[in-house]
Amino acid sequence: MNNHKICFIACVNDERVYKESLRYINSLIIPAGFEVDTIQIENASSIAQGYNNGMHSCDAKYKVYLHQDVFIINKNFISDVVELFRNHDQIGMIGVAGSYDIPQNGVWWESTQLYGKVYDSHTNRMQLLQFRDVHEADVPVQCVDGLILITQYDIPWREDLFTGWHFYDLSQSMEFSRAGYKVVVPRQEQAWCIHDCGIPNTSNGYDYYRMIFIHEYSKELLPVVHPLLSTSHLINSQENDNKLRQWLVKDEDVIAAEKLIMNSQRILNNHGMESKQAMLAGEWEKAANIVQNAGKDAHYHHPGMFFSAELESILKCCAEKLDTVCSQSLTNGPQKAENKRHVLHVFSEGYQTGGHTRLAARWMESDSETIHSVMSLWIGSVMPQWIVDIAEGSGGWYLNFEPNNLTLFHKAKILREVAHSWADIVVLHIHPWDVIPSIAFGTDGGPPVILLNHADHVFWFGASIADMIADIRPAGQDVTRKRRGTTRSMLLPIPMTESAAKYSREEARQKLGIDEHAVLLVSIGASHKYTLCGNYNFLQMLYDVVQKHSHVIALVVGPNDEGEWRQLRIQTNGRACAVGTQWDLDVFHCAADIYLDSFSIASLTASLEAGLRGLPVVLLEDQIARLLKIDDLSFTRDQDLFAAEDVTYEQKIDTLIVDAALRNQLGSNLSRNIKADHIDNWNTRLQELYHCLPSTHTVLTEYETISTWSEGDMIWAYLQYKMGWCYLYRGGLPL
Repeated sequence: MNNHKICFIACVNDERVYKESLRYINSLIIPAGFEVDTIQIENASSIAQGYNNGMHSCDAKYKVYLHQDVFIINKNFISDVVELFRNHDQIGMIGVAGSYDIPQNGVWWESTQLYGKVYDSHTNRMQLLQFRDVHEADVPVQCVDGLILITQYDIPWREDLFTGWHFYDLSQSMEFSRAGYKVVVPRQEQAWCIHDCGIPNTSNGYDYYRMIFIHEYSKELLPVVHPLLSTSHLINSQENDNKLRQWLVKDEDVIAAEKLIMNSQRILNNHGMESKQAMLAGEWEKAANIVQNAGKDAHYHHPGMFFSAELESILKCCAEKLDTVCSQSLTNGPQKAENKRHVLHVFSEGYQTGGHTRLAARWMESDSETIHSVMSLWIGSVMPQWIVDIAEGSGGWYLNFEPNNLTLFHKAKILREVAHSWADIVVLHIHPWDVIPSIAFGTDGGPPVILLNHADHVFWFGASIADMIADIRPAGQDVTRKRRGTTRSMLLPIPMTESAAKYSREEARQKLGIDEHAVLLVSIGASHKYTLCGNYNFLQMLYDVVQKHSHVIALVVGPNDEGEWRQLRIQTNGRACAVGTQWDLDVFHCAADIYLDSFSIASLTASLEAGLRGLPVVLLEDQIARLLKIDDLSFTRDQDLFAAEDVTYEQKIDTLIVDAALRNQLGSNLSRNIKADHIDNWNTRLQELYHCLPSTHTVLTEYETISTWSEGDMIWAYLQYKMGWCYLYRGGLPL
């Protein structure tokens, strides 16, 4: 090996461009006693194969592997790289641009820690592409871009895996790391290179080789990459992959889901950096607003995570500054009047028909020995009168901030002082991105805080301030314990109330115009819960069922009779149709024989109400999309027909259509379970929850290990896009 020789190796298919590259190489200053060689590889089957040929054809210690369209403009390039290598024998490879870590989708430039600079035309316009500055002689990175790769040791290129034109560079970076060498980006006072590549072609196997890269190097990525990012969807069992493909049928669907998650993760990281900058500048209100916007973005654009320790930490810093930012104390605040337990229920806003508002009302009614009060935090969020009446009837009160235009910090200060002066327990029924409670309760002291997890399938704030999270179903509790960094969790099912049926079966059918001999299927849910995803097509399922059974009628409450629903009604001659929003749901329950839970997204409360009426409920079983399914305590026993995933949704319906006795048996069992879990024993569970609370509020300071994202996250991110939730992507998917 010649220690005083450097060789430039390029795979060439355009002589004109390569001659220009050679002109720049020939203009470099050659250190005294050094030789320079160039090797031109033509007709290579792959970059890796071509570079291996070049490596074996040259005895130079220092080798420069560069694209034919790279022009080296640093005249002292040779002496700069040789000096760096000679001063650091542990450095194996140098590149002019790279990333400290590799996101587990394999797209290095989606990392939040990019280094280096290069003049580049990948946007079809030549410009300086500049990342973070390198302040020392070099910065260690996990990978460098393949436009130019400089080595002082020979490590074979993985032509056995990378038989095309992509990911050879990231692979070689990992191979040097495997061999015990460092990969670095050097300090460049001015960019060393021009890369006149034009718009890159990613249609020639980019995603194929990306998958190969992830499979080969996933274990090496895990220690460096953010722990919330994972490729478990790629390395799990074939069975899980088959299940995923029921939802994301095409390769482009899988790729789209990955892009959605990674882009949302990047947006969240950017919000975090902006908020930190505001915080360091002493702009606390701005920092809190940025975090709140981040939470809203994460709610509607699933980032493959349900919790951010970084953003929770920023909110805790805001909480510690609350008394400094808002020094004035609240006057004439409410005081305790009776020797009873005082529970303060806090809302962002309430709804006349909203599920979590009704849930709170039932909570207050069931817990009749307690004084309940209600606060709403957002401007314009006037609570329904019926929940105000329940609170005042218990001896409590209602407070909202209308019409005062208060800041987040002022609202948090009022909330903290009211809670400290009046409440024995605080219950948060807040929106997922509401940061006011996190600022109010982000320091130790005051009454313990319960966070009601009514939105267990989305990202939210509050894990660090909750003394206990009340999870309404096992799937939500599983996410709390594995994905939100805390084990402070207890199950508290949705409270229900039982009332007598308003109609007989005959009266209800007469009112709806349903023949007494027909088998009536009913489903109730918002229109987005019936969104088509992959092979899960609720409308096609209804069409198939009514075509197969001539005496079956299906009514779907919620969606309007338009678009694909109108087409379904026409195709089935009115035997399967959507009837829009209906206020009297009892008539549908009383007339129905079978209740169908919605999919792709389940409707938990609607299914509980139907089951309580004694209807058998048909559920979609799918463990990889568990958060989108029912997964309620009452549905986990005495429901053998619905327990096996290998029995299809449609097969369950077929069985129930022809077996009235089974319908009655399953409906009766389910009604009994729901009554036990959600009515008779509910208050006992609530008292157990109260009993497990600490005497005073403490903030969580250390988080549990968080599981990584997998198939269910991909499905949820993709569904959000399909439903039109992703307001950031209404112009199209992220690149």
